Amino acid sequence: MPSAEEYAIHDYEGFGSFNVSEYSNVVEVVQMAEILTSPDSEDNKYAIDFLAGIYGDLDIIQDKLEDVQVFHGSHGDYAEELTECCYEVPEYWFNYDAMGRDLEINGEIVEYVCLSLPLATVR
Repeated sequence: MPSAEEYAIHDYEGFGSFNVSEYSNVVEVVQMAEILTSPDSEDNKYAIDFLAGIYGDLDIIQDKLEDVQVFHGSHGDYAEELTECCYEVPEYWFNYDAMGRDLEINGEIVEYVCLSLPLATVR
C-alpha cells in the first residue's frame, strides 16, 4: 500500500534458510516466496536452501539455482558416477570412497544437511 507509513510482518515461518523478520522488505519477502514456491522438484528445494545459506542476494540465488547439482548418495557413489560418466574406467579395482573423500577435502563437493529435507551432496 503506497500510502502506508509503517508495516510489520507477524507470521514469517516457512521461509527455510531465508531470513525474514518483522520489518523485512515486503518486495523481498514476495521474491523469497516466489523462489520457494517455484521449485519443480525436491532437488530444487535442496539447491534453494543451500544457496540461501550462502548468498543474501535473491537475484544471485535465482541466477545460481541451475548451477547447483544435487546427488543423493555417499561421496563414493558420487565419485563412481562422476568417473564412469566422464572417464574411461580401468578394469582394475578403484577406491571410489577415497576419491569421494578427496573431492570433499578439495571443496569440489559439499555435503549439505537440511533439517527439513533428507541428506544430499551438492556439487
